[in-house]
Amino acid sequence: MHACLDDAGNDLLKKQEAALQYFSALHTQLHAVNASLSVENHKLQRAAEFIHTHCTQDLRLEAIAACAGLSASYLFRAFKNVYGLSPHAYLINRRIQYAQTLLKRGAAIADAAQCRTRICPGGNRSIADEKINQGELPD
Repeated sequence: MHACLDDAGNDLLKKQEAALQYFSALHTQLHAVNASLSVENHKLQRAAEFIHTHCTQDLRLEAIAACAGLSASYLFRAFKNVYGLSPHAYLINRRIQYAQTLLKRGAAIADAAQCRTRICPGGNRSIADEKINQGELPD
């Protein structure tokens, strides 16, 4: 391919065709390698969708894992690798997004705040509130 692209005598169409053939072959090879991962990624996507849909409910890692068809320990590790967040952090961020959407749609602040009380149940709510007020997402 390099010789074809480097040859000044070749027209642009020939160079584009060579590049397209190369990248098509590369894509085919990479797809074959990642084919086994697509099933697991689909399960992780199902877990993320479950969190997204049920963010206003109390969720347990075991329930999310069961929905995705994975063990809780595997879900925790793989979810963090794919999404960059633990399932819990993903849930917290989703709840914050949900509360922000409520506010943007004109919901009462009390309604959005009630949603936010689920963000960090227990003693860490003040830390989460401080980060939200600073425009950050809690860890």
